[in-house]
Amino acid sequence: MNRRTLISAWIAFCIGAVAALVGSQTSAQESSLPLPQGPVVLEISGRIMAGAPEQYFAFDIEGLESLGTTELRTETPWTTGTITFTGVRLSDILKAVGAQGTVVLATALNDYSSSIPRKDTDLYNVVVATRQNGRIMTVRDRGPLWVIYPWSDRPELRNELYYARSIWQLMSLEVLE
Repeated sequence: MNRRTLISAWIAFCIGAVAALVGSQTSAQESSLPLPQGPVVLEISGRIMAGAPEQYFAFDIEGLESLGTTELRTETPWTTGTITFTGVRLSDILKAVGAQGTVVLATALNDYSSSIPRKDTDLYNVVVATRQNGRIMTVRDRGPLWVIYPWSDRPELRNELYYARSIWQLMSLEVLE
């Protein structure tokens, strides 16, 4: 290796080290997860990716749906009739970002927040809905994201505890202990 290459490598290393020290919160987006191309609709932070404190993941609708979608038909206390919600299982989202905690703090655009136990995500197949009856949800439709439990299939979920966990206009998830 010649002197010029060594100097260039050393400068690149120093710049990277300074950037790592200066940035208080940087994107932890791994190459296997798509970078947002459109408006960011969901940020995930907290206990994600072992050894990556102070980092977060950002998703647009397309990137979120690239994790794999599922459909859930259910009634809700806030709508009329049975609705077909399409979205991503919350457990799949947490797995994709390497979530390490046992509780997820979900926060809406209006700063309403609720804690969702991690065990709910697998036990009830909780969905972060992106579409309602095939259409992308807008803020007016309680979107762009809405945490949905399978109330029609699981009558034991029809109570205030699970209704409170069903955040609409979801904007962020923070993985906690």
